[in-house]
Amino acid sequence: MSIDHLKKQAKNLHKLLPEFVQKHGLGTLKLSDCQELIAQINGYGSWHSAVNQGTRPRFAQVVLTDFYEVYFEKSSSQDVTASGNVRRGSNTFAMLYPRDYDQLELATDELDEILDAPDWPDSPDTKPSAQACRSRVARCEKLIAKYPGLIDGYAHWAIGMSHQGQHRETAECLQPIFDQLITMFSGSSDVRLPYSSLENRPIHRLAHSLVFANYKLATVEGAAKAKSVATTMLKLWPNDNIGFRYLLDGLDTPDLA
Repeated sequence: MSIDHLKKQAKNLHKLLPEFVQKHGLGTLKLSDCQELIAQINGYGSWHSAVNQGTRPRFAQVVLTDFYEVYFEKSSSQDVTASGNVRRGSNTFAMLYPRDYDQLELATDELDEILDAPDWPDSPDTKPSAQACRSRVARCEKLIAKYPGLIDGYAHWAIGMSHQGQHRETAECLQPIFDQLITMFSGSSDVRLPYSSLENRPIHRLAHSLVFANYKLATVEGAAKAKSVATTMLKLWPNDNIGFRYLLDGLDTPDLA
């Protein structure tokens, strides 16, 4: 084990330990909790992923606060409830802003080139070829390695992974990122995450991919996780531009394998 690797582990532990202590304390710890921490220190999304993957994790552990900050703004709002009623009130609008706009623009330009690949079908009703999926996954992984904070990179990587049936790994990679994002926006029950903010849209897309990946696991646990993510997003943005309300249909009764 190299000194550089040990330094990286120490850096990851420094970032992960405060949240771990806040969640579990320093009393009698469960072995499973310690296993999860060890896996995350080494860059895996979970202990399950570390044990079953048997190789290096696809992505290094990313700390999104290194790349983004959140601005909160009090504003009047108009939400549409599930029953179709209009609810007016005062909410705190949250907007995610990159710490380095120039870097994000470069990363987004490179992502656009990937998404415009001629081997990927224009219609969402047309299933992409296996080669097109492999190409998108590989190119997105290369881009994420270059720009670890590119949220949209993970969201579109997940689409290629899901078309290949790799739903479990997709969910395990996206969940820690989603959890970090939700933590960044927590602190007030009236927080809203407006889709109208272009910087917020990648969060909605990543959450959509996470709901889909969990649901496609075709397990009761996967359906519960999918429902939790969709419900969280509906609370953050009841206007629901991306359709989480429709994704909830059937989540109580997944098509179990």
